[in-house]
Amino acid sequence: MKKTGTNRFTKRAFFKKMTAAALCAVCLTAAVPAVCQAGGARQDVSAAYRKESALPAFKYTGNKKELAVICEYLLEKKAPLYKDADVFIPAPVIFGIREKGGETLVFGNFWIFGYDLSGATLICESGGAMPACFHLAKDGDSYKVTKVEQAEDGAGFTDSIEKMTKGYKKIRKKMLVSNEKKEKQVRRNWIRNYVQANNLAVTAYKDYGWDPVSVR
Repeated sequence: MKKTGTNRFTKRAFFKKMTAAALCAVCLTAAVPAVCQAGGARQDVSAAYRKESALPAFKYTGNKKELAVICEYLLEKKAPLYKDADVFIPAPVIFGIREKGGETLVFGNFWIFGYDLSGATLICESGGAMPACFHLAKDGDSYKVTKVEQAEDGAGFTDSIEKMTKGYKKIRKKMLVSNEKKEKQVRRNWIRNYVQANNLAVTAYKDYGWDPVSVR
């Protein structure tokens, strides 16, 4: 995605429902990534503190090879659009997986969040979502990404979703309706899996202006 003034790394239906405080908590600016700090300004963190609070990089530990390659894509292509954080953790909300013409199509709303560690809490610094369809091709025992169809922002959102989900009516319906409860559950589960996989003492994550959410 090009770093332009147009934000294409978001979900319009969800974006419209965000309050001003919550919008900072789920930062959706791709060109100049915002951060989840009061006033939108991130405080400088000393090298010593960063070393002390350093977290292991996220690595997908599940058994779905499709998600493994998608996570790699999000970490390599999307995370760099945001300001540095101790760790970036994907939270893909999958709406359907279909086989077509020798390809595997994965439809979803592909979130990624950047966190800094404060005590036992992961503080959200930035993040965003990408409603999209990933086109995957077999690559030995794994997959490779051959194409990513991203939903357009603004007036073109609905039309772009309808185009990418042609022939998949049920998936289209899921992509056009925001489900904040499911998105929150997926996010919590992915953080919890990361914490457990790395044997961390993290107990919660927190967005600016909101109470911590337990990941235990």
